[in-house]
Amino acid sequence: MILLSLFAESQDTLPKFSVKNLGNDAQGNARIVVGWYNNYDSLKQIGVQTSHDSLKNYRTLVSIADPNAKFNGYADNKAVNDHMFYRLFIVRSNGQYFFTTPQKPVLDTAKAILPVTAVTPNNRQAPEIKKNRGGD
Repeated sequence: MILLSLFAESQDTLPKFSVKNLGNDAQGNARIVVGWYNNYDSLKQIGVQTSHDSLKNYRTLVSIADPNAKFNGYADNKAVNDHMFYRLFIVRSNGQYFFTTPQKPVLDTAKAILPVTAVTPNNRQAPEIKKNRGGD
């Protein structure tokens, strides 16, 4: 439940959206995550599109299965590079459509921080160290 909450806080509300670069996989492909929060009442379609420049030659990577989901996104795990432009093609229930402002991926540097405990190699708690007070 906390993970969903953290995921939700990192999303922008449509027509804004986030594009995060999670780094390259073992094959050298960029891992890009496009995400958003949907505040519209009803949508017919959301398509995630990409292009080498911000103006033309966009191609649709995917049409989202449930465009009315409140939290949604797409993971582009086969991106050729991390400097492509992404935009959303959104169709409303009344037939009106629009394109969002194109965005380039932003490097996601957030990392989970795990608690550190003092243990010995045998998984025993480290012994308490007492200071010598001189007369003891």
